[in-house]
Parts: sequence; structure tokens; C-alpha cells
Amino acid sequence: MPAEPSQILLQKHLTLAETHRAHFRYEKALQLLDDALHMPNLSPADSNSIHLRQLAYKIEAAWLYNRLDAEFAALHSQLKVIHADALAHHQRPQVADALFLTARLHHFNLFEAKSPDLDGIEKRWIEAYSCYHDLDDSRGMAESLFYHGLLYQRFRADHEAAYGCFHRARNLIEYQPYPIELAEILRHTGYVYHQRGDLIAAHACHEQAVAYLNHSGFRVYLPLALYALGMVLMEQGRLDEAGPHFEHGLAVAEEAPPNILHIGALLGLGDFHAKTGDLALARDTYQKAQTIADALNATRSLKMTADKLAALPQTSV
Repeated sequence: MPAEPSQILLQKHLTLAETHRAHFRYEKALQLLDDALHMPNLSPADSNSIHLRQLAYKIEAAWLYNRLDAEFAALHSQLKVIHADALAHHQRPQVADALFLTARLHHFNLFEAKSPDLDGIEKRWIEAYSCYHDLDDSRGMAESLFYHGLLYQRFRADHEAAYGCFHRARNLIEYQPYPIELAEILRHTGYVYHQRGDLIAAHACHEQAVAYLNHSGFRVYLPLALYALGMVLMEQGRLDEAGPHFEHGLAVAEEAPPNILHIGALLGLGDFHAKTGDLALARDTYQKAQTIADALNATRSLKMTADKLAALPQTSV
């Protein structure tokens, strides 16, 4: 029986690695990519692409388990090496991907950074977008625009500038097969609508984001989308519908070891219990979130849980 063509075998490895990543199995995904690097007749461009995918998974896992501070220097160094190699060999797609991942690494590190360089990271997103634009890579352009918008939304509190980026990003890929990217764009567009007070539009965005993630089978961002949908339903007074979304989000987060998704899911569920008047259950849920945040040394999450616990009315014994 003849051996499979190398590109077909490589694609099988990449697809299976992506499936493992989608279900929080980062070690298995990275091992498959490592195996792919040892395939015969691998081109230099393919080799760099696989290395970049490995780094993308490592960055995502480091964000998920709040290890970016410890792993930042090593990840940054590896990205510089691959960027330089891709540049030397005129591998333009790999150059763009290396710039994108470097920007993403710096962006993720903002969540725990004491002195964030917002201007520097904004320049990185503009540079990544420009490289993808030169390649006519709509997915790369959309992702760069999305993170640029996220910078405005999360760290500059400029929701309208964020909306402009999200709108452009969505237009680039709305009718293309990128459900994970579309789900994230829709989730954060929903937050803008929520901030404007347009709960109907926010609900539509969050519901669509959940549908995209369910259809794609990508579990990692699903708790975030379910949290967003639950929050807007709760604000609409649709508590019977909101509760199951918070519970589902926590169940998905629990498919992995304790991580920052657990914290967000527990905070959402705690808010739901507080809203329905079950203060004891709300306190217990917030305390579970606090325990995980403490174990992960997630300082921002620790402050959030402490604030929520302090805001609960004291029950008499």
C-alpha cells in the first residue's frame, strides 16, 4: 500500500491537533505538532508554520492557566527567532503570523501587567494588519482588527472605536468558514450594544456567538460566550433562561483543570444567585471563584471576587 502524500498526512496531524486544542487537550495537540515537525520532506515554510501553531497553542494555554508572566520571555524569544528566519527566507505569510502572535502575546499579558504599554501594543496590531492586508489575508486582517478593537474596549474604555474595529472585522469574514473568529467578534460587539443599552441587539450577538461555537465544536471560548448570553438575559429579566447558560458555561470550563474560565463562569453564576436572592449560594460560588483565582495567582480576578463578596448583604446568623 503506497504511503500517503506528505501534505495529506500533515493536514491530518494539524486537524487532529486543532481538535485536541478545541477540547483543552493542549499537551496532546503540542505532541502531534511535534510529530509533524519530524515528517520527511517538510518544507522550511511548513516547518515555520508548525512552530508558529505550537506557539499559538502555548500562548493560549499560558493565558488560560495564568502562566504568561512566567513564560513570557521564552515565548517572546521563540517568536523572534521564527520571525527572523521567516524574514530571511522571504516567507511572507509566516512573517505576518509571527507578528500577529507577538502582538497577541503582549496583548494577553496586559491582563496582569502593572504598567501596560497600550500605545506599543496598538502599533503591533496595526503592523500585523498591514502585513495581512499586503497578503490579502482576510482572516488575518479580521483577527488583527478584532484585537485592536479589544484594546479600545478593555483598556481604553472607548466602546465606539472598538465597535468600528469589530464591524470592519466582521465584514471581512462574515460569509467565510471562520466560526471561532466570528464568535469572538460577535461576543465583543454584543458587549458594545450592552453598554449602549441595546439589550435586544446584544442578545442577538451573544446568541449567535454561542451558536457558532457550538457548531464548530470549539470549547475553549464557549464559557465566555455563555457567560455573556446569561448576563444579557439576566438584565432583560429572563432569569429562567439565564440560569442554564451560566451552569452550562461552568460545566464546559470544568472539562479542563482549574483555569480563568472557571473563575468567570463562577462569577457569572454567583451574580445569578445574588439576583435571584439566594445569597448563601452566591457567597459560596464567589468563594469558589476566589479559591481558584488565589491558586492561579490571578490578581485581577482576586480583586473582582473580593469586591463581589464585599457587595453581598450580610446575612444575620
